Amino acid sequence: MRGNVITYNAYTISPISNGHYEVTIDLDAWLSRKQFLCFQEKISDISKEDPWFGSICTLNKSVLKYRSESLFPEKDNPPKQKVMMILGNPATHSVANGMFFFSKNNGERHQFWGRMDNAGLLEKFECDSREEEADKRRNFILAEGCKSDRYLLGLTTFYSFPTPVTGSFKDVKGVETLFEDVLDRLQQMEYSRLVSYDFSKDAIWVFTQKSSYQYVKSGNSFSKIAYWPLRGKGSKGEELGGILTALQPFMP
Repeated sequence: MRGNVITYNAYTISPISNGHYEVTIDLDAWLSRKQFLCFQEKISDISKEDPWFGSICTLNKSVLKYRSESLFPEKDNPPKQKVMMILGNPATHSVANGMFFFSKNNGERHQFWGRMDNAGLLEKFECDSREEEADKRRNFILAEGCKSDRYLLGLTTFYSFPTPVTGSFKDVKGVETLFEDVLDRLQQMEYSRLVSYDFSKDAIWVFTQKSSYQYVKSGNSFSKIAYWPLRGKGSKGEELGGILTALQPFMP
């Protein structure tokens, strides 16, 4: 979905450009007056807590507008199996800096990228700065999509709304707390966004958040869908590689 605008039930998604897209929601159609005032207060709290939030999200009267991220190869490569990694939701500092998992809180490289390397999906890049590394990685995914002759990697999130990685509204729980009054509607909209992507067709869908995996799996009969955790047991890159092999045995 790089060239289409999607509008449904007061929810509009722009085309993807260089890994970014914009979401607009008219909350008048979603929330009662009391619910909106509560939502407005929560948005104000996030803005106070997080230095990145104001640069990527605005609330103008009832219209919520924010920037999010999805990154897919610009060309299909039919012999390769597409793998769509569906993360929980974007981090504000990653959206602001133009790349998923831009860095850890201490500025070091996020461990996600080493795991992608170990899974056979995307090699690590050694650069002088995180900014240079992000640019190189983004351009490589857009042009090549992977490090192997077997897979084509794309990245997106289940929830499009970005949240901080610390504070009262961090991570996926922050999204679900913010939109708790209309969570079912939001989940429906986000699922519609995922299936709208051309890259999603015939791809292996890999979820890193268990609740979104269960949400999608329970209502559909996908044959190539998996859950791979980002933390704890089963989170190694080699274990992700094993999941992919089980779903798509290698055919030389």
